[in-house]
Amino acid sequence: HVYTQTPSTSVVDGVVSMPVRGDTWVCEASLWSEWVTVGKIAAVTRSKVFSMHADKLWTLVKEAPSVRKISTTYARNFHKQLTMATPPLGDYPTDLYVPRTNVADLLSPQVDIDVVRSSVVARTADMSYAQVEALTRELQLEKCCVTLDKNSRLLRTVLMAVLVLVRHDGRRLAEIGRREGGTGELASGTLTAYCRLPGTKRRRGESPTLAIQRLLKEDVWELEPFIRLAVVRSETQQNMSSKFGCETVYHKMIQEATMYDATAENVTMSRLDADVDGMPKEMDSLGPTKFQDVIMMKNQFGVPVFFTWLTLDEFDDLREKEEHFKPALKAWLEMLTWVEG
Repeated sequence: HVYTQTPSTSVVDGVVSMPVRGDTWVCEASLWSEWVTVGKIAAVTRSKVFSMHADKLWTLVKEAPSVRKISTTYARNFHKQLTMATPPLGDYPTDLYVPRTNVADLLSPQVDIDVVRSSVVARTADMSYAQVEALTRELQLEKCCVTLDKNSRLLRTVLMAVLVLVRHDGRRLAEIGRREGGTGELASGTLTAYCRLPGTKRRRGESPTLAIQRLLKEDVWELEPFIRLAVVRSETQQNMSSKFGCETVYHKMIQEATMYDATAENVTMSRLDADVDGMPKEMDSLGPTKFQDVIMMKNQFGVPVFFTWLTLDEFDDLREKEEHFKPALKAWLEMLTWVEG
């Protein structure tokens, strides 16, 4: 199916068309506002369309106080985002999309917490006490939201902003560890090793653009003056979270960027010498990667976070076999000595 907008009905310069996938909401704005369509949809194959009448919907919603409370919050916040969806605050809304109207942006944390507790009581969620507490804390911090899937099971949703920062030689910046629980000194605290791209969880109601700006200023602030932003793409993944005991969907906005001054001054950096003595055997698995520069930047909480530059193959290998490489990454970070830049 194809959705088309023209200058006669929309704020577009010419004819704009895009494919319409199955399970797509069309004109959801008409449920929560006085909406006039701004495009047309043409079917290219046989399909089924389910319609919903706004007045009848509200008649049913009013019969259940708990549902009415959630729906009213959702409707008010949807309408607010709809009226704000004009440049420069955001893109113009269409019949298929209104900016910042993901469930995580519209419902309050307490609504989500109530859903978690109700699921535990109804035993549709198989979660330990520790998992419930961990999920509740994350909801209170507005780092995720929860909904129920078609089988009435909890589905956690996380909105993320991720940075793919590429250097002049094609290597990309990867976060490989941090020290937490210390005094802020480079050798204090507990060292945790891992491998991932720099990223942050979007806060409730936070636009992707603002999340990227916050990531640049809080997490990679020493490099931020030397970063040129490029294109943005989106990606969705779903898997079971062992930490929270429920299926989790990750909606990622990926910001691609380039580093145009690889010799940026005033950056805290360290590197192993190729002839260093006493190198732990587990570091052999890292190959030449262990001789790359490692950058340390303290985040907004004063926690030292460590980064290095990896080729795409190196990153994919470390990421895919992260548990296997964790001891080697930790040993690598432990061997480094630091000099303030």
